[in-house]
Amino acid sequence: MVYATCHLSGAHINPAVTVAFTLTRHFPIRDATAYIAAQLVGAVSGALALVAVWPHRPARLGATFPSVGRGSALVYELLLTAFLLGGKAKRTRVGQRSWHP
Repeated sequence: MVYATCHLSGAHINPAVTVAFTLTRHFPIRDATAYIAAQLVGAVSGALALVAVWPHRPARLGATFPSVGRGSALVYELLLTAFLLGGKAKRTRVGQRSWHP
């Protein structure tokens, strides 16, 4: 999803990413509130759509379960997140709206 939406919004589909980029001055604070509101509306809309389609199994929808131990899964997540955000932050400069094509 991040690579699919990067050219549209800088892949800000998670409020935690938007907050982190805002705090590190990689994203203008004036836009952060609108982005976070849109992200929350999108998350709730997606969850409601899943429940509408699969009303009998909402607790398991969208959940992923690691096929490795918890420690290994945590290491994978940390490394992949660092790789993903590090690459994105490197391409984004303070004050530039690089998330637009």
